[in-house]
Amino acid sequence: MGEAHEMPRWLGELHPSFNVPRHAVLAIGAVTFVLVLFFDLRQILPLASLYLLV
Repeated sequence: MGEAHEMPRWLGELHPSFNVPRHAVLAIGAVTFVLVLFFDLRQILPLASLYLLV
C-alpha cells in the first residue's frame, strides 16, 4: 500500500534497525487504545472468537 501511494507516506516509514513500519504500529495502537476506552468490547468478543476460528 505504501509503494502504491494508497496511504500517507509517513505511515509506511520503516524503522532503520527493525524494518517495521513504526508509525503504522503506533497509529494502530492508538486507535485500539481509543476503542477500548470508549466501547464495551464484551459485545464484540464472541464475534472476535468466531473470526479466530475461521
